[in-house]
Amino acid sequence: MTQKNSPARHERREFLNNSTRMLNSRKCLLIVRHSIKFCLCFIFPILVFCVASISRSHVNFWQQSSEGFNGGAISALAVDSLNSTIYAGTGGGVLRSSDSGMSWTLVNSGLANQGIGSLAVDASGHVFAGTHGHGVFRSNDGGAHWRPINSGLTVRNVCSLAISLSGTILAGTEAGHFLSPNGSGLFRSSDHGRSWTRIGLSSGLTSADIQCLAVSATGPIFVGSDSVYRSTDDGKNWTKADMGLTGSYVTSLAVNSRGHVFTANEGKVFRSVDNGLGWKQLNSGLSGVSVESLAVSPTGLIFAGTYGGKVFSSTNDGDNWSEVYSSSTDSDVVFVAVNPSGHIFAGTWGSGILRSMDNGRHWSRVHTGAPYAIVLSLVISHSGHVFAGTRGNGIFKSMDGGKNWAEASADLTNGTVWSLGVNSKDHLFAGTWGSGVFRSTDNGASWRQINRGMTAKIVLSLIITSDDNVFAGTNGGMFRSADNGETWTQMNSGLIDKLVFSLAADSLGHVFAGTNRGGIFRLADEGDRWIRVSSAFSDSDIRSLVINSRGHIFAGTNGMYRSTDYGATWTEINAGLTNSIVFALAFNSSGDIFAGTDGGGIFRMVGNSERWTPINTGLTNTSILSLVLDSKGFIFTGTSGGGVFRSIRSTTSLY
Repeated sequence: MTQKNSPARHERREFLNNSTRMLNSRKCLLIVRHSIKFCLCFIFPILVFCVASISRSHVNFWQQSSEGFNGGAISALAVDSLNSTIYAGTGGGVLRSSDSGMSWTLVNSGLANQGIGSLAVDASGHVFAGTHGHGVFRSNDGGAHWRPINSGLTVRNVCSLAISLSGTILAGTEAGHFLSPNGSGLFRSSDHGRSWTRIGLSSGLTSADIQCLAVSATGPIFVGSDSVYRSTDDGKNWTKADMGLTGSYVTSLAVNSRGHVFTANEGKVFRSVDNGLGWKQLNSGLSGVSVESLAVSPTGLIFAGTYGGKVFSSTNDGDNWSEVYSSSTDSDVVFVAVNPSGHIFAGTWGSGILRSMDNGRHWSRVHTGAPYAIVLSLVISHSGHVFAGTRGNGIFKSMDGGKNWAEASADLTNGTVWSLGVNSKDHLFAGTWGSGVFRSTDNGASWRQINRGMTAKIVLSLIITSDDNVFAGTNGGMFRSADNGETWTQMNSGLIDKLVFSLAADSLGHVFAGTNRGGIFRLADEGDRWIRVSSAFSDSDIRSLVINSRGHIFAGTNGMYRSTDYGATWTEINAGLTNSIVFALAFNSSGDIFAGTDGGGIFRMVGNSERWTPINTGLTNTSILSLVLDSKGFIFTGTSGGGVFRSIRSTTSLY
């Protein structure tokens, strides 16, 4: 059973060898006595420049900077039924435990991309890992070594895996805006992963976005996507199986030993006792919660993990449910797995792994998830301290340039921080998922909720203008505060789309808002209404906005765009950008723009070169959610499951 994920270091040896060879060649020049001065004054500086160039191309640009983070995301769980070894996928690779979760070892040898989206183990104990962007890897020795198996796998964002009774491997890929829908979907391998065949829409699958997979002990295979589909011929052909099923977003599938199929669809649980021909909703005891994950124990118990950090169980085939775990500090329980001994493991999206050895009566945390945090937002205060907002684990602060981090979440009652901002007084503002805005006036030591007048509480973006007006983009439109956040005024006049993903402001106080499907808007000079500056983006989310010192606006959406006339016209600038899903943008003092993408890492555009170059050496997690640069040009990035990375050298000294 698999569930949805709701995401190469270079050695110095070559540099040293090349440098030695170059310096040895210099000795030949010194043979001629009268050329010594020429060599020292002219040739040697050139050699130093060459050595520096070699260094820049072969030394890692990034280093992980997550020491002190105490929580992280678990993106997949799988159990080897032969020996009860459990594998956990994270943003930093695969964790393995052979002692029922008492201890864990990171097993990454050979994994080109350490962001794991799915895991599966076959009947022989071979382990398969689906990654974010690098396809599928297989290990024949319990995770000690991995190798890619991607021949024919044309889409490499693998979010679900399953193995049929015959040993056929099925890989579900996630459709993205930068992928062709006809290229995504379900892939099938009947030769242990040596080659893959895409199962096209003509097979009966009407959706290319595969969220989860499950195999019944009686033979049928089930796919969760916009609905549930069933295959009775080992995954070659599919039939929609949705009679009685409501909702169009299936996040989890599980099958018990009797062949009864359970699914979580838009947070509700359904059961089929006839291989998917008909479904019945089962929510007695689950009112008010949204179920994300399902698992079945060897004794027939069913477990459900929910958004908000709860676990429920059912002893009567799902007819009734009882809460067996709840914590106000844990984030979503997105994966549940049960080993042959009946030990239950719950993987959270921000708080590590939980375990119960007595059918859910008692729980303990067996892994914190560190350092695999999901870092949604970053900001640097005027005092130079770096703040990171996470999913489910609050805010962390570094006072030494990212070398060490400490929790800075006192009085912050919501641990999912989507946006951060700082004003001229060094007051910090945090926008949360569901609890509005919090403010700290003491460098993050304490926080106070400030929501008077704010009617929408999912704060996706924050921007603070040069005159300290605070703007908040929410699920209910735009809000502004002119009194340091004490009171808020809703200002949606002219705003066609009220889901505001991104905000940017220039030095003159002009404010721009990027929306879900309404395009980009500019606040009128009078400050009382929004003006749509372009309808060119009406079918795309504007995930990121930034304005450079020249007043040029950059928008990250399904590709990159630039406007030099306050949004009146836009030019596409995608040359070299191999992944066009841009979640984060930032620029340095030299005017270079940096784009953080979903699975493609970070790209740099030098000045107005209009061409992007990847800068990913040392970046072991390429799913980028946030970017920020300090006053010296060092860049920090927040990743989806890999914590924070920091550039080893300044971005202003790259050339």
